[in-house]
Amino acid sequence: MGVIEDLRSDPLAFSPGVYVHIPFCEKVCTYCAFSVQVAKSEYVPRYLEAIANEHELRESGSSWSPKTLYIGGGTPSLLDGALLENLVARMRLKDLQEFTVEANPESINDEKLKLYRRAGVTRVSLGVQSFDDNILRFFGRTHDAETAKRAIDLISRQEGIELSIDLIYGAGPEDAWSWEKTLNSLKEVADQVDHISCYALTLEKKTKLSVLSKRAQVSKVVQDDDTLAQRYYYLDEVLQALGFHNYETSNWARDGYESRHNLNYWVRGEYLGLGCSAHSFIAGVRSANVFSMNRYLAKMERREDPTDFQETLSAEQELLEKVLLGLRCSVGVPASDVGEIPPSILKLVHRQGEYITLSKEGRMLADRVALELVTKG
Repeated sequence: MGVIEDLRSDPLAFSPGVYVHIPFCEKVCTYCAFSVQVAKSEYVPRYLEAIANEHELRESGSSWSPKTLYIGGGTPSLLDGALLENLVARMRLKDLQEFTVEANPESINDEKLKLYRRAGVTRVSLGVQSFDDNILRFFGRTHDAETAKRAIDLISRQEGIELSIDLIYGAGPEDAWSWEKTLNSLKEVADQVDHISCYALTLEKKTKLSVLSKRAQVSKVVQDDDTLAQRYYYLDEVLQALGFHNYETSNWARDGYESRHNLNYWVRGEYLGLGCSAHSFIAGVRSANVFSMNRYLAKMERREDPTDFQETLSAEQELLEKVLLGLRCSVGVPASDVGEIPPSILKLVHRQGEYITLSKEGRMLADRVALELVTKG
């Protein structure tokens, strides 16, 4: 648990971080509400040039020395490996402790992975989502379970690159047998995996699933809360038995393989977001870039600031956010920040020395616990 101890002694141990949003996909998944679009080759070089220009604009005169870089999307692995390597070289980021690239199974190959290594990538985050082909079709994914397993095997053979996989549970068509199938497949590949992120499916506005739900074209889109909780606790039991520990509500890792970039978010470290819809948190100010890729391109080609929104939290909002984010993570929150624990939530938290963390039961009620700790009921 060295990483957690590092953060308790120095909350800014992995700060600052840089996130780069790549909005291109081969196909938009049915649940996706991010700023993404089907890739068109003519847009790729323009967009990567815009990213490089924004980085130059943001970093001008700054003494920042980022410790983590995360390239997400979208599907960054759709990009030619050499283009990605060139972008990173232009950003001139030194002394990175962690460099992650998101990937989809069907767009991973040995040549691309070798280019990733040459560019300094230390971790690939692979969007598996499910090992049940029926669920993958429901999600609109462009790979099947066997393709995911082949990609896992290929990445795990690359020396110096850690592997994280993403899963989603709770889709309407997912019954107990389907979830068991995914967990059994997970057991088969577990020795090749260092980190696992697993999130409950949520029905977001303006997604294909949302439209299908409104038109009653799908009988059930998301499982009920009780079923979601059952899926979650069963997953946690399986992962603990496989040697993974839960260090954030939806993330499990082998010791020493926690995501440093994401931990920086949870402890409210600083980070810079580049690209359309990317978020930043710098000097106490939260901001977000314009959501539309075309608007982003237009602004960057005119060398204009692409910021679309920013806010500075009040002291009360800041404390609530600190407690809520901290509780989601096994770092926890200093007991001195919250004072006495209300009797109503005693079973939902643990006291670990000078820190308050969530119990297993409390993980599903993090928002309630944070609110009660801050407002005392």
